Amino acid sequence: EVDQGTDWKIALLAHYRPDKWAVIADADELLLYPGHDTRSLPNWLTEHATNADAVEVRMLDLYPEGPLEQAQIDATTNLFALAPYTDAQPFLAESLSPGPYDNATSWTSAVRHRLMPGARPELFVAQKVPVLRYKPWMQLSTSLHYASDVQLARDTLFFAHFKYHADFAAKAHREIARGQYYNNAEEYRRYVALTASGQDQIYDPAVSVQWQDCDEVRALLGRT
Repeated sequence: EVDQGTDWKIALLAHYRPDKWAVIADADELLLYPGHDTRSLPNWLTEHATNADAVEVRMLDLYPEGPLEQAQIDATTNLFALAPYTDAQPFLAESLSPGPYDNATSWTSAVRHRLMPGARPELFVAQKVPVLRYKPWMQLSTSLHYASDVQLARDTLFFAHFKYHADFAAKAHREIARGQYYNNAEEYRRYVALTASGQDQIYDPAVSVQWQDCDEVRALLGRT
């Protein structure tokens, strides 16, 4: 799979959804927007993105309270009940290594930097531009983390990102073997080293909060 599948995603957008709203989400990402439990996304876009052609989304890393090996997922799992926690400050503003198309702030995952202190500041990018009306002049980076020649909506949305569960260790080894992720799967190599040292619990009572109680999430979901 070349460039983490970015090229074929763009090809599909160009063929099937030119100038029409689309959401490109991974299997472990669920989109959160104001009223997501009572209103449709097209309704929200009509009201809040009329003059835009893209929406930035930040990846909110969610995790369970106990060891990851106990967080088993099956077809009936309520993911928000399985992994209801995030850090009170879930994002870091990292400008040392801005996006490939401009010098804007890059947002990274504070959760992952907490797990792996000393990692290079530009690691663990936690932003995407995955909600868009594709136009042929748009420039989209690997995994849609950055975009240029887009008109962003005013509001930033969130992906509830369910990365951490019982299958995570196996996924890390698979991604190392594939070598598709940034810098030859550097992040996943760090995860394997972390779990090998016996650290299999992300929850920390000093910093962890229920995801609904995170100030940034409350600010978003409190909007109309």
